[in-house]
Amino acid sequence: MGNLDTINSWFGPPHEIDMSQYSAQRRSRLIWTDLSIPPPLPQPLTWSEILDPGWVPHHLPDTQIPEKAPPVLTSAKTWNASSSLVQNHKTTLRSMNFTELERLIGFHPNDTHLL
Repeated sequence: MGNLDTINSWFGPPHEIDMSQYSAQRRSRLIWTDLSIPPPLPQPLTWSEILDPGWVPHHLPDTQIPEKAPPVLTSAKTWNASSSLVQNHKTTLRSMNFTELERLIGFHPNDTHLL
């Protein structure tokens, strides 16, 4: 029996939620809950909206800026740094900063700050 089967035997089947309706990231998640799931945002966030002023998602010249970010963390131990690249008008590249990563998944700045 796999981990998913074990969890399902404990909690029942999960809800599959497209988190892009709630955040600026394109990702599908399994949620086990008996609570009601909130309705999607009326206007889901875009990747550009969560970045600091003057920065946009990395894209090639003459291509459309991606609307949603791909998953940045592929697991608790795997960082997909190339998916977190942003650029300014001079095409300088950098990884998203900590505050942008928080906003990406729907948190407010410093929500995950450790004291």
